[in-house]
Amino acid sequence: MSGTPPPGAPPPGVSSSGPTHTGPGDQHIHYYGGGDGDARRLADSARGKAPRAVAEDELRWLRRRFIHPAGYEAAYDTLAARHTVLVDGAPGSGRRATARMLLLDLPRTGGRFLELPPAKEAEEQWLDPDQVGDADQLLLDMSGADDLTWHDAEARLSAFRKAVADRGAHLTVVLPRHADRRLSPEYAALRVPISRPPGLQLEHDLIKRYLRLAGLDPAAADPLPAVLREHLDRRPPLRDVAELARLLCEAGQAARPGQTFRDWCEAALAAVSDCGVEVDTLVKRQRRAPQRALLLSAAMLHGVRADTVHQASDTLLAAIGHPENTTSPLERQGLGSRLARIEAAQTDDGRVRFDRLRFDAAVRDHFWDNHPDLYGPLRTWVQNVLTLAGLTDEDREHLVARFAEQCCRTRRAEDLFALVESWTAGRDRGPSIRAAAQLLGHGVEDPRIGAECRARIYRWSTDGRLSGGLRKVLIGVCFSVLALRHPYAAAVRLHHLAAREAPGTEARDTLVELVLCDARLHAWMLARLAAPAAQRSRATDRALFLALAEPRGLLGTATPLLAEPDVSRCLTEGWRAVFAEAPPEEWRGPVRAWFDAACGDAPAAFRHWLLDILVAAGAVNGAWARLYRTARAWAREVPGAHPERGALPAVLMEKISRSQRGRSPRNEGTSAP
Repeated sequence: MSGTPPPGAPPPGVSSSGPTHTGPGDQHIHYYGGGDGDARRLADSARGKAPRAVAEDELRWLRRRFIHPAGYEAAYDTLAARHTVLVDGAPGSGRRATARMLLLDLPRTGGRFLELPPAKEAEEQWLDPDQVGDADQLLLDMSGADDLTWHDAEARLSAFRKAVADRGAHLTVVLPRHADRRLSPEYAALRVPISRPPGLQLEHDLIKRYLRLAGLDPAAADPLPAVLREHLDRRPPLRDVAELARLLCEAGQAARPGQTFRDWCEAALAAVSDCGVEVDTLVKRQRRAPQRALLLSAAMLHGVRADTVHQASDTLLAAIGHPENTTSPLERQGLGSRLARIEAAQTDDGRVRFDRLRFDAAVRDHFWDNHPDLYGPLRTWVQNVLTLAGLTDEDREHLVARFAEQCCRTRRAEDLFALVESWTAGRDRGPSIRAAAQLLGHGVEDPRIGAECRARIYRWSTDGRLSGGLRKVLIGVCFSVLALRHPYAAAVRLHHLAAREAPGTEARDTLVELVLCDARLHAWMLARLAAPAAQRSRATDRALFLALAEPRGLLGTATPLLAEPDVSRCLTEGWRAVFAEAPPEEWRGPVRAWFDAACGDAPAAFRHWLLDILVAAGAVNGAWARLYRTARAWAREVPGAHPERGALPAVLMEKISRSQRGRSPRNEGTSAP
């Protein structure tokens, strides 16, 4: 990365002849809501916080619960010394969590935490060195990659690693299984295997830490009961141990007086054991459709009021086309008896729950695994149930999350997409739109279908026939969910949405907000705008350029973006397009902001660069004359405010004259103003 240029030097990529003296003298993301239907307000339903804040929250959550595996210290030393480490280990050894914690444990000097996609997607350049920022923390999870993809990654990593080291950034790579057999010598020295130490100390520590963070006594787990030791001796994956620890906490918090830690263990172990046989037996006992509809409704609406669960079961029967029950309501079994038949009950506050932990999840899994003919009706049912008056906002969020989990677990992203499109097709701007944002956000975050969701969002974003509701959902999810780990992918999709946005500027404004909080993303977006594409709107690109060319964003960082040669070249190209295509009233305000910066707001070393860029870009369509007239009008507005202000038109004239004298007669130009 280029350093700060010396005073008096012309900006890279800009030709300037003669003196350029202009006179004596020397990110954050904010999140806000708007009116009903505002895209960034919809992002609140998807995640609730700005991307950087969410990333920091997740890392802090991991730090509090992480237990170091064997090999962690060697991996940390390699990462600190070489800026890159390749984390290897058996599945279930905690490779991904270790890769993230290694980055988190480094001394923080700024930068971003970014998760790199494991393969090329849409228009984004994969492992692009230009996307590495100063002191970034970068994670590349290749654990699911095949041999061909890993070979492609190896070929790209050399240049990428150089940028990582040059910018003081750090990269952790999770290797595919058995990749050590195929590693080139260049990468073999960076490979560090991690593993679970022998015995159960790591698992024991993990369980005690979860108990403490849940407000329970960690000493209750000393010593581990035999029933728990027997389960852990089978060496389940660490992610499963973490889930077991979470269930232990849930069992402890719901425990009745007199129950011991062993009772918590039995409840938690029953929850993580395969309940398939028990659920299958229970479903077979429910021979009639109304009974099975109540069972599935209770599982999908676990914790909802009983009367609403009853109403939802009738809605499910209607969705599958079951004939109406002609039996008089007075002759039917009471709801309590019907719930008892499906091994559920009402709590004291009238809500339906199964006694066993996670039994509701096992019931949901059963129906999705064994009744594929229900996929379509269940989409219709979820859409209809969402409008039931008896549901609270929290109930709706749980319903959407449970449907999303089944789509992710069974890798049926199309069911998720179909429901998002259905929810956003109408005029509703309430629960359905928020649910669509939440549903799509779940898919984007899930590693099983995340890549498929990103691809579908790209296809949607390039479609000029989107409904208004779907457009708002996409804007919100791109800003608040996709940008969390994949900001470049989010920017590409927002750019396409902005290019097809009429009327309104929600996508454009959201893209500007996202880009201006991140210096590397800012530079990358300027380069993208400098390379026009036929499928984009030139008017939109000009408006985006003028918003991103605001001097504070270019000069307000420790190492100003303007110091980078590529950024200066992109600014010149951008201004050239603006001067060639836009009427003066469109660019006068931004040009005046550059004049303000050139007369005091900018660091002294950069003030003349701003004028040089404008002059280099202005040799088209008589722009020099209009630029000079704008400078004279600007200088007269506040007489005597700065000595440089009155001198700027003359300085600008001198730069234009020198530039004009250096031009070839066959080049396009105009008379000097």
